[in-house]
Amino acid sequence: MILTPAEMQEAEQAVFAQGHVVAEDLMEKAGLGMGEALRERWPAPGKAIAYLGSGHNAGDALVVGRHLRLWGWHVTLRDAVPPEKASPLTRKKRAEFLATAELPLGRLRGPTVLLDGLLGVGASGPLRADYQSLAREMNASHERE
Repeated sequence: MILTPAEMQEAEQAVFAQGHVVAEDLMEKAGLGMGEALRERWPAPGKAIAYLGSGHNAGDALVVGRHLRLWGWHVTLRDAVPPEKASPLTRKKRAEFLATAELPLGRLRGPTVLLDGLLGVGASGPLRADYQSLAREMNASHERE
């Protein structure tokens, strides 16, 4: 089954309205799962660059980054908007990320991974300049490979 962004938003809201699941729990579960998948594919720590917007996708990327950091990865944040303009949950996930001390950098043998937390299912219209700049940066790093 393939859902449109609007259908996905509707499905999420229906689940949240039932009160059985909260966004933060989903964010933590998804972030851990994504981090574990990266670690399984590349067991040796590498570098991750988290590209962050203001919504919950940025929170997802911050959770992934927090786990990678705990596993010895070097994680850099790139913000499309000032952090204080992010959603309250995303600001909370940033604080949790920042509270995780980065381990001393050893020899990073793993890859460089881009964590795309710019936009989610609620995005519409053309990219604003701040987002467009980071999207171009991400694309350019892929083209150098």
